[in-house]
Amino acid sequence: MLNRLLWLSFGFLLLVPIHLRAQYQTIELEKVQLARSLDAEVFDPAGSPISVALVEELSSEWKEMLRTTRTDPTGKF
Repeated sequence: MLNRLLWLSFGFLLLVPIHLRAQYQTIELEKVQLARSLDAEVFDPAGSPISVALVEELSSEWKEMLRTTRTDPTGKF
């Protein structure tokens, strides 16, 4: 019985995430083109869509925030 309890405890520790970290990534476009709208999808490094991620559009000087939006459950904005 003790052996099962030890294995169960050890297995539980391996399956539970130890810590979670928020990610922040800045993407800068070099050749900017004028557009009325922009749509894209946001994915994490594993390829899963990120829902409710904050997407901000800043001026070319990085001083003024032009627009903000959040991604939907499929990672699209």
